[in-house]
Amino acid sequence: MISVICDSCKKPIPNAQRERNYFTILDKNLCVPCNDKIHEKVREEMSKKPRYIFKEYKKILAQTVHKMCS
Repeated sequence: MISVICDSCKKPIPNAQRERNYFTILDKNLCVPCNDKIHEKVREEMSKKPRYIFKEYKKILAQTVHKMCS
């Protein structure tokens, strides 16, 4: 059995199955609640932009992930 720990909240994820109860973003493993928090923060930041630019989305996502997982 593989042991997976959320890189944001540092809690173990029981019965870890990728894309079901944990997600991998930029080499970080995230539980479902932390994944939702990251996407909500990115959504808030992107809504402040006048238009959607994928390059900006990737930049904001990377910054948010590194901020929450450090």
